Amino acid sequence: MAKYSTYETDRVAQNLFNSFIPPAWFPRPQNPDRHVDYFVETNIGDKPSGLIFGVQLRGRNDLKYSKCYVKYCIETRHLKYYIDQAKQPIFLILADTQTEQLYWLFTQQHIRQTLADKDWRNQKSITLFIPKIQKLDAVQPFLRAIEEADRYMRDLWPSSISAAIDHEKNRIEALDPRASIRVLSDGNKTVYEVQPKHGQILNFQLKIRVKPEKWQKILDWWERGEDLELDVGEFSVTNLPLINEIEQSSCFLKLKEKKVLI
Repeated sequence: MAKYSTYETDRVAQNLFNSFIPPAWFPRPQNPDRHVDYFVETNIGDKPSGLIFGVQLRGRNDLKYSKCYVKYCIETRHLKYYIDQAKQPIFLILADTQTEQLYWLFTQQHIRQTLADKDWRNQKSITLFIPKIQKLDAVQPFLRAIEEADRYMRDLWPSSISAAIDHEKNRIEALDPRASIRVLSDGNKTVYEVQPKHGQILNFQLKIRVKPEKWQKILDWWERGEDLELDVGEFSVTNLPLINEIEQSSCFLKLKEKKVLI
């Protein structure tokens, strides 16, 4: 079979994808195409449905296969965007330009369910294993996958306070698999309690910069475990990314025995 250049591979992948999309769907190419190549809207009759999903399309001459999976190495900066920022379902679609087959992966669900116990955020790239059965060979099964993905994303980015708290807990815990997060909120104020999971150690550096009149409070915390509150500007934390993420929306750091409340 013919091997294509990079430009030809991209064109073949685009042609394969566009030939699969029903004529009544509305593919909207992104320019610039950072993280997402298309946003596609499905249809109801001859009208847009409001159901929109994103596509990162990748064509390859030499896709790697195992018995049950298609293997693809992806830069983790894309995955971080999908799970941390994207509100709509994003599908990775691989086009094998040699066999002219397309395979799909719903990225946000895969990240949360399959990569949850892996330290992928600290890697530049990671290999994804896409089940061969997730082949784009019929529109209706793929449409059902899109509808399920849309419901999944609505739950992932919820509107109720209780669901929002659960989402925030999962989002912050995903930054460090060693940590357990408890989120408390009354709708106005949110408190994050950070503790190591059983058998885990959270190593980090805490630098405190306070006026002399507050030094005694620091000694009381260090020696007797009394509560210590530090305002933004009085502290900095290194080697613990989740603290830095929480700190962006917090007003103070509270140290309580071995717990950290933000």
